[in-house]
Amino acid sequence: MAASRKFRRNLIGQGSTALGGSVIFDVPRTVDYNAVSVLCAGVITNTVAFTAIKNDGILNLIKSLEVIVNGSDVVYSITGAQAVRGALVRTRHGSQASIIQPLVAIGASPFEFEFNIDFAAFGAMRPKDSNLRAFDYTNVQIRVNFASALTDIFTGAGAGVLTSNALTLLSDETQELFGDDGNRSQPILRRYHTNADYNFAGAGVQRIRLDPNQLIRGFSFRAIDAAGALVNTVMGNVKVIHGTDVLFDCSAGMMREVARIDFQSIPSAGWYYLDLIGNFGAPDHLADMISTYLHENGNIDAYLEITSVAAGTVNVQTHGFRKMNGGRGE
Repeated sequence: MAASRKFRRNLIGQGSTALGGSVIFDVPRTVDYNAVSVLCAGVITNTVAFTAIKNDGILNLIKSLEVIVNGSDVVYSITGAQAVRGALVRTRHGSQASIIQPLVAIGASPFEFEFNIDFAAFGAMRPKDSNLRAFDYTNVQIRVNFASALTDIFTGAGAGVLTSNALTLLSDETQELFGDDGNRSQPILRRYHTNADYNFAGAGVQRIRLDPNQLIRGFSFRAIDAAGALVNTVMGNVKVIHGTDVLFDCSAGMMREVARIDFQSIPSAGWYYLDLIGNFGAPDHLADMISTYLHENGNIDAYLEITSVAAGTVNVQTHGFRKMNGGRGE
């Protein structure tokens, strides 16, 4: 008989830090993790007024969130902005987070936002097949790194302090029980997300070699101009190339239109989304990615090619998986 399982939600921990600091949570290793919910709330007190909230505003407070296993292996790396805005590629319905932006005026004002770190594989025949089985590792930690200055959130020559900052992590867990035969199913995939910035001095092309061991679901892109504003005038075209096979070739403007079809959502300025297994609003199963995409011929290099039309920076979030040795979807 197939093994049964228990579901529950628990508090992983709470913490706080100053600007430029980090908070590290030790994750219990007794369960499988479907997702981790992150809530960030606090107060900013301005002593000199700022001019305006930057694009994505308070989401820029979290510079990066990393899931680390075995002490040094980073299996999930994402920014606060990508965690909220890039959720379209991970879940296809985006983040349902409420965002309370701080005020630019002198005085104290609250802020709040939340997002999920997803491990279960949306679109799979069995989403639990990519849950993070924590006891497979010697330790599991989540490290949250915060922005170093309020100028990451505001524009203008203002001044202020992060008066309070509370970070709360909640788990969405599965406890996989042993079946009558003494066995239990094993994850066959592990979520693997990477994040990097690519700078462009002007019009040009950057070709980025993709990890040959990663099963890539898609990408989310965040483009800012030389002044730090989210704009649609930096990226010109995107290609995904596998050997001599071009898997995707589309102008940045058309990508935004395709996103409206795939995700039934109009991207914010400077945001672009690419789902490699999207089918114009009807996603295919991850099995199609596993049998079709980049890992099939590890000796053939795969690249992401970004063409720019102006100076700026493109932040690229890669959404994907890695195969687990010995995993069985029973």
